[in-house]
Amino acid sequence: MSRIASTISLVSVVVIGAVMWPNASMGAPTLGPTAYLPYVGKKVPIVAPYVQPNYSTYTDAQGREHIVGEVFNPNNAPLSQIYISVAGESPALTYPYIQSVQAHQAGCFNTPLGASGLNLRPEVTSYSEDGWALPPLSISSNSAYDPASKSYTVSGQVANIVGGTRKSAVLVATAYDSSERVIGCIFDLIQLDAQNPVGFSLIFSDHDYASVSRYVLQAGSFS
Repeated sequence: MSRIASTISLVSVVVIGAVMWPNASMGAPTLGPTAYLPYVGKKVPIVAPYVQPNYSTYTDAQGREHIVGEVFNPNNAPLSQIYISVAGESPALTYPYIQSVQAHQAGCFNTPLGASGLNLRPEVTSYSEDGWALPPLSISSNSAYDPASKSYTVSGQVANIVGGTRKSAVLVATAYDSSERVIGCIFDLIQLDAQNPVGFSLIFSDHDYASVSRYVLQAGSFS
């Protein structure tokens, strides 16, 4: 698994016949037929991931209050071990279902609350730059709402890309309403076939999902 901690920008300069010195204060260069200036490395600053303001709360069929939303990674490299604080709750920390949130992408979270979460503001409290790239999968899907059960089902097929050797994958589904609020976040472990697509079905069923306007499918982790 390839882990990316930071992005390094490298510059190499080769000068033939004379030396082009970038800064006179650095002293006189050594003349020669060919001179190699050293690599100059510059670490790109990491911007902290954040909880997007489109989170929401709902009460499930067992009467528990949930807070559901998504964390956005604004960087050019993946981030992992993202923890989200929900003040005054136990457990006080939750995390997105995607273990390594990819560059310029979001990962959803869903956690039950001990009391009403209407006034709670979830915040990212810690994260790691030690993220890793997720290998691609081929995913085809469709969805349907069932008025009788008030559930929303996303089903389809998933397959390894040519040359892929992954044996299983966690599929994560995020549901949004027409105002782009996150109203559902679920996941399931899918056993992959080396050569053939396999079917899957993810069912949002812990409250009424009649207001789902769209959904997003992502691979959360692999083995």
